[in-house]
Amino acid sequence: MTAAAICAKVISVIDWILRTKGYQMKSLLPDQYRFSHKYSTYLNGYLASLLVFGEQNKVYSVTIHFKEEGDEKEFSQLEGGKIADWLEENGYKDELEKMLLRTLYPALLGDLYQFVAEALDCSERASTLSSMN
Repeated sequence: MTAAAICAKVISVIDWILRTKGYQMKSLLPDQYRFSHKYSTYLNGYLASLLVFGEQNKVYSVTIHFKEEGDEKEFSQLEGGKIADWLEENGYKDELEKMLLRTLYPALLGDLYQFVAEALDCSERASTLSSMN
């Protein structure tokens, strides 16, 4: 199970526990913003579920089909920092680009999710200092 999946599971369990205990955080939002806030929270949760879905279904993984027989053995012996150089030098630039994009995309979306979740939480509690950063 990936880190994003674990975080999503923990958040859903905590949310369930708080709801079953009748805990309701005091919202300081004016009534006119409540719907927009709840809808934004829903959309942010949907973003998290898309990330988890992508990880569970290996959307962010890349399969490399080696062109020559010796390439697979040589590649498997590489250390982390040398993989990108080897891919570029041996004609696997497309695979390298896919690897970079499929690593950066979920990382940036995960950061966006955390940022928006924190901003929504702070705005509901009227803690404008953090929500405006």
